Amino acid sequence: MTTAVHSPNRPHWDCRACGLEWPCEQVKTDLVNALDPRPRAMYAASRFVEAIHDLSDVDPAAIFARIFFWTTPRGADRDA
Repeated sequence: MTTAVHSPNRPHWDCRACGLEWPCEQVKTDLVNALDPRPRAMYAASRFVEAIHDLSDVDPAAIFARIFFWTTPRGADRDA
C-alpha cells in the first residue's frame, strides 16, 4: 500500500506524491484494497473533519464529495 507516499499536503489537500487533489486515485485504490468499507469510511471521515478546518473557504458539501463520498458504494454497507 502506498498511502504513506500519497498523503495529503495540508492545508491545501493536494497529494504529496502526485500533486492531484487528495485523495488521488492511487490512494483510493490502495484504501479499497486494504480496508473494508466501514473502516475505509471511518478513515475518510476523520480526514474530512481535518479538511473542513483547513479548507474553511470551501463548501463542506464539496469537501464531503471529494474526501468521503467515494468510500462506500451507494448503500452497499448499510445492512452489514
